This record gives sequence, structure tokens and C-alpha cells, in this order.
Amino acid sequence: MKIKNQNWAEFTITIHRELADVLSEYIVSRLGRGIFVKDTEDAEIVRLVAYLSDEDLESNAADEITRFVSRLNAMNAGLPMGVCSQKEIKDEDWGQSWKLGFKPVHIGKRFVIRPSWETYKARPGELVIEIDPGQAFGTGTHQTTAMVLEAMETLWEKKGWDKKGQGVQDVLPDVIDVGTGTGILGIGARLLGAKKVLCVDIDPVAVEVARENMKKNGLGDVLVTNAKLENINDKFDVILANLDKKTLMTLSSLFKLHLKTSGVIILSGILAEQKNEIVKTFEAEGLAVEMVMTDLKETEWVCIGLSNRT
Repeated sequence: MKIKNQNWAEFTITIHRELADVLSEYIVSRLGRGIFVKDTEDAEIVRLVAYLSDEDLESNAADEITRFVSRLNAMNAGLPMGVCSQKEIKDEDWGQSWKLGFKPVHIGKRFVIRPSWETYKARPGELVIEIDPGQAFGTGTHQTTAMVLEAMETLWEKKGWDKKGQGVQDVLPDVIDVGTGTGILGIGARLLGAKKVLCVDIDPVAVEVARENMKKNGLGDVLVTNAKLENINDKFDVILANLDKKTLMTLSSLFKLHLKTSGVIILSGILAEQKNEIVKTFEAEGLAVEMVMTDLKETEWVCIGLSNRT
């Protein structure tokens, strides 16, 4: 697949290593794509490099990241201040460089995320997802994506959907992945045995990337579309949404509308400090919290599972 190149700005933040994880998570969440973390001669200082597209610059992403860095500086006065710099580059294919740091990774009990250019011999019972991130978000290396995959495993076990060949085929779930990005969550749901999977994203690049990834994984029966959620008539047993807080809250009523009576919504892309506001919004729609997952390595991100109670 060849995606047309565009102009990019290389945005670099030099910051203390202790603050790198928090800042990295914020940038990935804001941009929806990977960044690079580079060591410096000083073991306590790292350089984070993000590539901003024309659209990012028009949406003031650089200013927002700079303000976030300023807040980190203010909250951590004892550490060296983070410094931002920016330079314009032409026809930079950040996706090629991204490959250098993307290796097969195990998630949960069964999932293995394998980049398309890496080989991996699957063990019995493993579900291998082959991914080419292209210019779309969702590689499995980000905590929010990994937590949704783990939450799906937990849900499948709780519902008994993981017991293939034991009379559960007729009740296997219909799943929609909203804001699918690379399609990784939709692929995971189908590999777990979902009866039908629909992936939607308003970004045409993401749709193209996700469709290619479906082909790589032999999932030609998974539909990927740029249709808006309000234009979809079906209801689903499971709704997956790894999105930002504002989008999740905006879509809450539509999620409720598209959820079957016994359905479950799995949400992520949520900062720990945003959890209560998200929960309150979805509870107002008649949904009840079933599970809350916190990343084991960091406490910055959470994943929330909600069930239909009305």
C-alpha cells in the first residue's frame, strides 16, 4: 500500500527521563500515531520526536504539546525543564523509521501483535495479529490498545464465548470497533470468534490501512467503512472504542442506541483523572460499570467496561 506523502514538521522535546512516559502517552493520544524516544549523552535526559502533519499544525497540536510540557515543568520544578523545538521537513515517511522499534509483543493470555515485516512462530492457542501501522493509530504497544485487548479476553471468558465447539456458536457476539485506526481491535475480536465485526473510522487513511490489515490477517469478512455511527442501523453485543475523552462523551448516547439489551461497551483512551467524568456520562445513559482496568506499568490510563442496564 502506498500512502501519498505530505509535508511534515519534526517536533522535538528534550526532557527528563522521569517525565518521558507521561509526555509520550499524551502526544500519542493527541496525534494518534507513534513517536520516537531517543537517548542522549546524559542518561537522565531523553529526546521525544513527533512528526506533525499539515492537519496537526492547523489544529494547533504543537501549541497544545508545548503547553502540556510547560505544565509538566511547573509540576516538577526539581527536574531540568523540558525544551521544545520544531523544524520543517519534506516528504518524510515516519512510518519507515517507526518500524525499527516495533517488534512482536505479547498481550494478555493469548494475543501476539506481529508487525508485517517481522516473523513469528505462533505457539498453540496464541492469536497472532499482523499489523502494518501505516499512518493510523493502533499497534498494540500503546497501553490503551493493549488494555482493550485484555478486556476483550476477560469479557469472552465471562460470557463463555471462548468455548468454541461447546454449543456457544449461536450466541457469539456482533462487534463494532468505533475509531478503528489500524483495525487491531476489530481483528482481535474476530480472532476471538466474534460472529460479525464492523470497523468504522471517519479518517479515510485509517480506513485504507485497516482494510489492508484485514487482508493481511485473512479476514475478508470484516467490513471496514468510513460511515458515521449515526448512519448505522444495527445494534451490537460489544462496542469497542479507544478514543479521546471528548469524542467518547459526545458519542455516549449513540453508543447506548447501538447497544443490544445485554450488550457491553469497552472504552479506553481515558486518562485516570478523566475516569469519573466518563463514568458519570455513561451512567446517565443507563449503563453500569462492569470493570475498570488500570495499566500495570503506569497509572495514567484506564479502560472501562460498561453494561446495558435499561
